[in-house]
Parts: sequence; C-alpha cells; structure tokens
Amino acid sequence: MSGRRPDAPAARFESGFGCRMSQSPKVRRVLPGLAFARSLARRVRLRYCRGAYGSFAAARAAIRPGRAVGYDNVESSNLYFDSHDSVKPTDYAVFYWLGPLLARHPAVFDFGGHVGRLYYPFQKYLAFPPGFQWLVCDLPAVVETGREVARQRQARHLAFTTNFRDADGLDIFFSSGTLQYVETDLAALLAALEKRPRHVLINRVPMSDRPTWFTVQYQGHAYCPYRIENRADFVTGLQRLGYDLVDSWRCYESSCRVLFRPGRRLRYYTGMYLRLRDEPRPMARSNDVIGGPGHGEPERPGPPSDGGTG
Repeated sequence: MSGRRPDAPAARFESGFGCRMSQSPKVRRVLPGLAFARSLARRVRLRYCRGAYGSFAAARAAIRPGRAVGYDNVESSNLYFDSHDSVKPTDYAVFYWLGPLLARHPAVFDFGGHVGRLYYPFQKYLAFPPGFQWLVCDLPAVVETGREVARQRQARHLAFTTNFRDADGLDIFFSSGTLQYVETDLAALLAALEKRPRHVLINRVPMSDRPTWFTVQYQGHAYCPYRIENRADFVTGLQRLGYDLVDSWRCYESSCRVLFRPGRRLRYYTGMYLRLRDEPRPMARSNDVIGGPGHGEPERPGPPSDGGTG
C-alpha cells in the first residue's frame, strides 16, 4: 500500500482535485461546475458524507481548517422550521410506545431536540397529562432560538437546557436523529447519571453490522463528524446498564451515502425502545395515542428511499 489516507478520493474532491489536477484543461472546465454544485448544496440544504474513519476525532481532524463545524451556530438553529408541524412514518412507532408511558411518567428528556422540532407535531398525536414537561437538551445557540420560538408559540409544556445531567431522575429518554453527531456513545452518557431513565426511545440513528465507524457529513452550511454505530455493540452497551431491548424498527425515510464509497451506503436507519429490566411493560390504550393509525398501531414504513442522509 502507498500509505494514502483512507479518504483520499473524497479529500481530493473537497480540495478541488488537488493542485496538479487543477492544471488539466479538462479539469479546469469541470471545476466551475463543482463550485456551482457546492453552492446549490448550500442553498437547498443538500447533505452528503465523505470519508471513513476509525474515530470521532479522526473525522473531525479531516474537516479543513476554516470550515464551520457542528450545530452550535445561528444557521443550525434555523434549520427544520419547515418540518415543525409534520411527522415521518417511523414517528408512529414512537407514538405507540411513548403514549402509554406518559400517564405514569409525565416528563420527557429530548436529547438533541433542536428548537422543539418534534414536540410541536407530537402534541397533535399524544395526550399530554397535567403538569407534563418536554425538556429539550441541545447546544446553546439552538436553545436560545428554541426558547424564543416557544415564547412566540406559547408552548407551555416545552422547556430547554444545555446540560445533559438534567436527564438525571427523568424516566423517559428520547432522541431522534441526534446520537450520530455526539462524540460520546449513549451507554457512556447514561452511565454517568445517578438515576438513569427507565425508558429509552431512539429514532433515526444510523447503524450497521460493521464495527462502529465515522464519516464527515456536510449539511449545507457546516461539517459534522458523524457516527455509524455497530448495532450489536449499541444494544450490548445498554444491556450492561440493565436495559432490555423491547422493540426495534427500520427507518426507511433516512439513508446515507458516502462519496466514492458505495460499500458504505446505508439504505435505512434504526429506531429502538429499551427499558430497565424491573420496569413493567407499558400497555397501550386507545386514548393514549390520538390520530395514529389504529389508535396506537405503528405505521409500517414505505419502500426504501434512495435519498441522502436524514
């Protein structure tokens, strides 16, 4: 082997194919098109991934200096406003399990819940009990925007924090589309709590049968290290903390393509419900889930999507 970096093709793509190649007349004709494509990606929030790395730190180091990194910025806090009142097919699996829990556990810790992106549509489908609180944990810039939006929309159940330890003592942990952006895995995060949540619901998390690996996701204005979890290791880590896997489902509305690496493609993401072993199984009732198919029956996802990450 020549010792080239594993993501060399993608690195050349990101840097304009390198200095030597940029001298080629053919490449000089192509480069304006690539610049336009990147500009278009920024305008339409097109996401793509590049590279394959063995650690979160290595993926972060692969992002060129000067590029915006992560979600802690104003641009990120303004994402997803067009989806605040809509749900995706696999949200119905969350409704099925979350609905019966709310009567006994009137608080949800929403890790990475942005500005309340799922609180707003979920309130149309779930019966929130008196005194209920939906606590979103996110980054400071996102939380600041979220509090202002909640004030404008008079979201009386919604609150925000930037401290993960505020999950301590809350019985329901929920996260959708977030764990892949976090350097510390979920088992380690929960292990640091004195009183862990009794119920764990996750949705739209990229998983595969490969050893856990990392890539870099571009989302239109910033780059993010991006975790692709080993499915078995993820479950085993939570089982060691005393959780049992109750249910899992495939999220076909989310998929991942890595530039120049077709073998790394994920056709669907994963959702799961886990609970502590001494916790009784929740029983769904018709008035727990409002508007869901069959009053609580999870809707089956449609055919696989060939779209980008989500």
